[in-house]
Amino acid sequence: MRPRLTLALGAALALVAAFSAAPAGAGPAKRVVAIEWNYAEDLLAVGVRPVGIADIKGMEDWTPVQVPAGVKDVGTRTEPSLERIAALEPDLIIAPKGRIVRSLDQLREIARVKIMNPFPQKQGRDTQYRVMLDELRQVAKAVGRRARADAVIRSLDRSYAPLRKRLKKAGLARAKVTVGMAGGTLAAPGLRLFTDNSVTAAVLRRLGLRNAWTAKPRHYGYTEGGIEQLRKVERNWFVFAYPRQFSDIIRGIQEQDAWTELALARNGRARTVPGNTWPFGGPLATRVLAQRITGALVR
Repeated sequence: MRPRLTLALGAALALVAAFSAAPAGAGPAKRVVAIEWNYAEDLLAVGVRPVGIADIKGMEDWTPVQVPAGVKDVGTRTEPSLERIAALEPDLIIAPKGRIVRSLDQLREIARVKIMNPFPQKQGRDTQYRVMLDELRQVAKAVGRRARADAVIRSLDRSYAPLRKRLKKAGLARAKVTVGMAGGTLAAPGLRLFTDNSVTAAVLRRLGLRNAWTAKPRHYGYTEGGIEQLRKVERNWFVFAYPRQFSDIIRGIQEQDAWTELALARNGRARTVPGNTWPFGGPLATRVLAQRITGALVR
């Protein structure tokens, strides 16, 4: 059965490559598959509906961005289905560096592949926020919507002003805030705390707040450890995502003495945001992140 499937896949790849793979310098892509959620979001932000997205259910569970009807699921982000992608006859596939190493050659037989690098090797303050905007521009250029991307960025920039005003009115201007997500396991619950190179820390600064978590920037924009690390910032505010999938881990955290003894827990300075608050997204998820952090602090 497997040899027959392999032959069928090979024929499909050859057929799609012959009719839909566009050469370098071709015009705007019309049929795009996104192997990562933030690139699907970028496409939607500039008014382009992808023909395929990896792990649609995951995207709708973990991010605030809803996928339009008719978009096809193409498997997982780490192992996308070549068969499903080929059947969609895309003229462009967008994927992050590292996700598709094993399938890159086969994907290139289907269509042009645009490889993105959301986590560059050298990072500092604001790096991931700048990369997020640059990737939006790259995606928009690939589909002929660069002007739309510029408008989306201007709108995102303007959206911070009223939120800063709300925070200032609440007496929270320049407040120190740590933002985190659940991590670890049920046996050893932990927290991911966002460092200054993350999109989350950049959002805090644009809200007129300060990132209280001053650990050295990490490659993915967060440190990971136990609850005890919050001792360093317990006099400040703490905002954390409460994803439904991690509810047992969150419960485990909140039941520990190490949590209940923290000043931020005792004094009501620990606030939650909905579980689909996604700190690794594009401009749409980032706008929601800013709104929800603000709402959590001024409630």
